[in-house]
Amino acid sequence: MSSFWESDTRVAYEQTSIAIPAENGRQFSENNKIVILVPADVNFFQPSESYLQCRVLVSHPTAAGLLPTRLHLDAELGGQVLIKNLRILTGTGILIEEIQDYNILANVISCYDTDTNIRNKKSITEGTTLYNPLCRIDVNGSNSSDLSPYNCANHNPYFTSPPDGQSVQQWVKLQLPLHSGIFRNKKIFPVVMTSGLKIEITLEEAKKCIHSLISSSTPAYAPFVHGKTATSAAMASGDAITSIALSKTKNNMIAVENCPFMVGERVKLADTDGSNDEDIGTIATIGMSSGYVLITLAGSHTLTKTHTTEDTICLSNSITGTNKATYKPEFLLDDVELVLQKIAVPQNNVAAMMKAMKEQGVMKYDFLTFQNYRRSQLKGERQSTMALQLANAEIKSILSIGVETALLTAGEHVSDYEQRGLVGVPDQISNYIWSYNGALNPDRKIPMSKLNDEKIEQNYLVELEKALVVAGIPAKSFRKFASNVIIGRAMALQQGSYDGNGKDFNLQISNEETTAPALDKIWNNFICCVKSIDMSAQGVSIRH
Repeated sequence: MSSFWESDTRVAYEQTSIAIPAENGRQFSENNKIVILVPADVNFFQPSESYLQCRVLVSHPTAAGLLPTRLHLDAELGGQVLIKNLRILTGTGILIEEIQDYNILANVISCYDTDTNIRNKKSITEGTTLYNPLCRIDVNGSNSSDLSPYNCANHNPYFTSPPDGQSVQQWVKLQLPLHSGIFRNKKIFPVVMTSGLKIEITLEEAKKCIHSLISSSTPAYAPFVHGKTATSAAMASGDAITSIALSKTKNNMIAVENCPFMVGERVKLADTDGSNDEDIGTIATIGMSSGYVLITLAGSHTLTKTHTTEDTICLSNSITGTNKATYKPEFLLDDVELVLQKIAVPQNNVAAMMKAMKEQGVMKYDFLTFQNYRRSQLKGERQSTMALQLANAEIKSILSIGVETALLTAGEHVSDYEQRGLVGVPDQISNYIWSYNGALNPDRKIPMSKLNDEKIEQNYLVELEKALVVAGIPAKSFRKFASNVIIGRAMALQQGSYDGNGKDFNLQISNEETTAPALDKIWNNFICCVKSIDMSAQGVSIRH
């Protein structure tokens, strides 16, 4: 606040956007590493307003004999799912920050720090998709309340939706904020003091990132069949069919653009629960006939089973049991660059700052970050104790996320919509309690049994909310409290912190339900802590 008796030293600095391309290539695919070097002459930038920018193309597998189906990235994480690990170093190679399993942490932020406005914005900038009412299914175990973001066949950024069904995958531009301590910080970062920055991004496996439309692969969301043609609803065993018309009365299949299938895709008929299925061939054309979406097959097919019209659904059969292991979709990143919001600080101010640092000591830059300590739990361990030997001096909170380790094939991942390996699973958990500094914390076990039935556990949610807020993750939504289970422990409140150096931390998890756990898990224990970069005339050091 300025005073009449003294001058106001605040200066309005100019802010401009600069784009720094990847150092080690132009295009990247699964398991590749992206390296971006920020030169020291950038001087200063605003981290929280900077982002990673690129284009992504999700493509069908190229192996011979495999047929297409519409593909897109994880609907709720979008481009964030592509980042497996993230490392940030100084220009001289000193490690500032490392986040292993970055996409698991990004999913925590996506699940709990969200609202309608945030989800809408991410669908524009980060490549997520939203529930599309044009593609709704109103019966068959699904209704308008099942707002799956994986149903978006129309206006999906990852592929075209033409009126002739000749859909193709297309490039999508992404602008991804980096959920690291440095890049979530609102304080200007003095890159001139760290001799530049080196950012290393390791990409995830493609099979864990890419999915098909839920309405093409899941019976509860699949469109119903009206009959052999728009005017002939009857279908009987022994009939030779060359086409099928999709129902309008039980779903919104009133336009080709709303249809989840594409020309060249293989389809099958089935009962509403997916049983009694029968492959009917490959789609040759998709068009309109008397107000119905008409799928014309590449050849004639003689039905071998009975399918009752209006009680029969149509599903994709491009990914079958025989090719699930070989169906490996791919993604390609292009034009990768880091967009920084550069702050133009006058050179005389920079010189004065450098002089003061040489004469008076150390400049400190504090930021809130996460460090992942991974531990395993086998499904046979009814009573499990995970020991964490932490080396963090200013701990704010701990977020423990037990993800399943089941190895699905690429084809199984494509038609799986539970974000396996990215979310915490309840898996018949009963309760938990922390032990550290010679005491139990809290002083009684926190029950979690109701989460197994997707019911509310009050104490669990109170502990989780405190841990999220202290970790700098505003808890705006708890809609995923049972589908992304997190054991949270706030180590301090408000601006406080807890010194974890030299202390043994033990998380005790009990699975005492009648039904035994079914999954082996990896527990990702994200320690939210304050780190400091100490910058002096002698160089840079990191204080944990």
